[in-house]
Amino acid sequence: MRRLVGRILFWIGVIIIGAVLVLGVAVISVSALSGSNTLAVDYSNYATPFFIIGILIMMIGLMMALFPDGFSRDGLWVLKLGPFVR
Repeated sequence: MRRLVGRILFWIGVIIIGAVLVLGVAVISVSALSGSNTLAVDYSNYATPFFIIGILIMMIGLMMALFPDGFSRDGLWVLKLGPFVR
């Protein structure tokens, strides 16, 4: 189930990033044709957070799809035997 949720989140992130990129090209084209820069500036204010959120959602989905049971517990004993553990 967790792997399925990871795949869904990954594709939602890809769709968000793709939409931001496609709309960015459209906004730049309209801005170039109209001669107004305010449209591009306003779009960049909205697009940057959506792009970052899309990357985060995509990374979370990828982690959930690749590691459905969490990270491996095999290496924990190495951390417990380190020089700073009392």
